[in-house]
Amino acid sequence: MTVPAGGPAGGPAGGPARAPAGGAPGRDPGGGLLERAEALLGLDRDEQAGELFARIVADDPGNAPAWTGLARTRLRTGDLPGGLRAAEEALRADPSYAHALLIRGGILAALGRTDEALASLREGVRLVPQAPEAHLALARGLAAAPGGIPEAYDVANHAVRLAPQEASAHFLVGALAHRTGRRDIAEQAYTEALRLDPEHTDARNNLSVLHMNRRFGGRRRFGLALEGFADVAATDLTDRTARYNLEAMLFTVVARARWLGLLCLFTGMTGALASGAGQGSPPHPGDLLPRLVTIGVIALYWPTESSTGWVKNSMISL
Repeated sequence: MTVPAGGPAGGPAGGPARAPAGGAPGRDPGGGLLERAEALLGLDRDEQAGELFARIVADDPGNAPAWTGLARTRLRTGDLPGGLRAAEEALRADPSYAHALLIRGGILAALGRTDEALASLREGVRLVPQAPEAHLALARGLAAAPGGIPEAYDVANHAVRLAPQEASAHFLVGALAHRTGRRDIAEQAYTEALRLDPEHTDARNNLSVLHMNRRFGGRRRFGLALEGFADVAATDLTDRTARYNLEAMLFTVVARARWLGLLCLFTGMTGALASGAGQGSPPHPGDLLPRLVTIGVIALYWPTESSTGWVKNSMISL
């Protein structure tokens, strides 16, 4: 399970995060521009949100929330250096603004600057120790660090205790348990995340992966996995992981039907020869050879389960 694309402080599907309590509120000289920009960000209209945030900071360079919002839009559009610059400006305006520290930490983690990232995330948690979003951001940063999974799991569990109704917290616990082979815990966490948020596509995808990889259950587990992948693909048409998994499952279905398909083909071909013989035209040995060659070629290129690829876990949303 790897860290997926999306904002470092994003929700279960990489969406905008709620700002944790703490930090200076900042001024909004635009008469509600900050709220409008946040609303646009929540609707995934990143470019328009970025324009509004940029207008606010141009008029008020000391507005830490606006700089932080601009950092999020830069991040979500793939501009990591620009996002880092905006986060640094937010902290220059207010060094104790926890949300900016968490965004900065997520961006640094995405840039591979792990030590700096964890320092920023830990400082954010220190400033707002009761904010579950802060602990989730730290857990995600730890998950991306070498050897950080055990601590990440503990931090994610603490976030669940702080916010037991937060689906993204349960998902993160499940994803970390899944990564370390604790499948029963992972299944329970994914199931709880889906109870709280039935539209949580990452949890549904990973739960389907668990069903697919179970040793026992036969057709039932296969059916549950296929149904789950199809639901995710239908819910989020842009989810590449879901599309890949659905295609892998369908190829697996074709692969499992390999020998049955070849047997039916062979039966049909020999039946056609026998039918011709029954009508007074005996089959010629030369008629059978090209049919056998055709079946051999099909058997050679028919996909096997080992060639269809493995289903993928959804990545941990930052």
